[in-house]
Amino acid sequence: SVAGSAEGTAQSGDALSEARTDADAEAIGIAGGTGGDTVTSATAIDGTASSTATAVAAGVSVGVTADGDVTSGTAVSDAASLAASRAVGIDGGDGIDTIVSQAEGDNTISLLADSNANGVAASFTVAGSANGAESGDALSSARTDAVSTAAGIAGGEGGDTILSQTGINVTADSDATAVSANFAVSVSVDGNASSGSAISDASSLASAQATGIDGGADNDTIGNEDGITGGVTVRADSTATGVSASFSVAGSAQGDAASGAALSETRSDAVAGATGIAGGGGDDIIRSASGIDSDAVSTTVAVGVGISAEITKSGDSEGTVTGASALSDASSLAVARSTGIDGGDGVDEIVSAAAMGDVIDVYAESTSTSVAASVVVSGRMEGGIAGGGAISEASTTADAQAVGIDSGDGGGSIDNLTAIDAATVASSTAIGAGVDVGITGDGNVESAALSNASSRAAAASTGIAAGDGIDIITNSGELSALADSSATGVAASVTVAGTAAGNVATQTVSDATVVAESLSLIHISEPTRLKT
Repeated sequence: SVAGSAEGTAQSGDALSEARTDADAEAIGIAGGTGGDTVTSATAIDGTASSTATAVAAGVSVGVTADGDVTSGTAVSDAASLAASRAVGIDGGDGIDTIVSQAEGDNTISLLADSNANGVAASFTVAGSANGAESGDALSSARTDAVSTAAGIAGGEGGDTILSQTGINVTADSDATAVSANFAVSVSVDGNASSGSAISDASSLASAQATGIDGGADNDTIGNEDGITGGVTVRADSTATGVSASFSVAGSAQGDAASGAALSETRSDAVAGATGIAGGGGDDIIRSASGIDSDAVSTTVAVGVGISAEITKSGDSEGTVTGASALSDASSLAVARSTGIDGGDGVDEIVSAAAMGDVIDVYAESTSTSVAASVVVSGRMEGGIAGGGAISEASTTADAQAVGIDSGDGGGSIDNLTAIDAATVASSTAIGAGVDVGITGDGNVESAALSNASSRAAAASTGIAAGDGIDIITNSGELSALADSSATGVAASVTVAGTAAGNVATQTVSDATVVAESLSLIHISEPTRLKT
């Protein structure tokens, strides 16, 4: 929306834009469908499901006049994108199924599910005049979701029997990026200048789940007396990035200048889960004679920036003029879960007896970073300044868990003869910065800057885990569990106030909270009695 006038008033209307994109991809080698199926495969299966969704929305409202008042309307933009991918080698579907994979050697089940979601939203309001200018609000929102799931063999609902001597390689990769930016600008040569609020919101979610063999719900049997062979390799990788920036600027050579609030909020979540063999719900029997390599990696970045500035050469010299304000909030969560064999809830019987040299290797890594920055600048030749304040808050959580064999709740037995290596790394960084600057030639000045940073990292590695219920654990395999966590929190608040004649009052508050937890366990078991 654009309005212009050589002389007289100019007023532009509102500018509204919305963009929505969805992308869905699915790749299945063999699909059994509903009902009781018998599936026997002796060939390699190679499948890739890839989806990309991109949404871009922009709203622009501009008003310009050479002589007269000008007003620009509100600019609103909304962008949302969803990308979903699913890849399955053999899918039994609902019902009682029997699935047998006989391929050997280089004839493997290799799958990739890859999802990419991108969203960009930008809004601009501009008002310029020789005599008085007022810009409207600039609002933008960007939301992205990327979801990837991949399974080598999936039994689905029903009591299934799954036998495999085939090498299984499964990868799920998700990447979500959201960017939201707003600009509200008002400029006047001779008259008052007032800019509207600039509010931006960016949210991104990335989820990736990779499973080698998934029994699904009900009572399943995975592996015969010889067990699952051929090797299982799974990797889940998720990355979520969110950036929001808001700018509100008002400037006048003669007259008052008042900028609106600059508010930015960013949220980034990434979840990665990797499981070699999963029994699912029900009473399952799992027999594995195979090495398992399971990696889960999640990464999040959230950045929020708010800048508000108002400057006038000769403003209102009578009384105090309310200053600008900026608020930024950035939060991020990264979760990684890696499991070699997961029995799920129910009374499970798990046996792992891999050949010499084969191991269950589980690794989980989570990295979370948040940066929030707020800047306020107020300047006048004459008149007081009451700073609205620069407030910033950054919070991060990184959570990584790795378990070699987990029987879940419900009791059962674990008999392990396989070496298990479990390792986790969790890293969290939060940075919050607030800066408030107020300068006047004649008058009182107030400025305030508040910042808060919260950072938490938790890493837990367990060789063998058993949940609630009566469990019998027998182990003769070498167990190794390593966990490493680091958390960093930085909060900084700066106020600058200056006046040639008048009083100065400043307030700065900074708070940083840091928690790092590391837990390494060879085995853990809940009480060996049923809970009522």
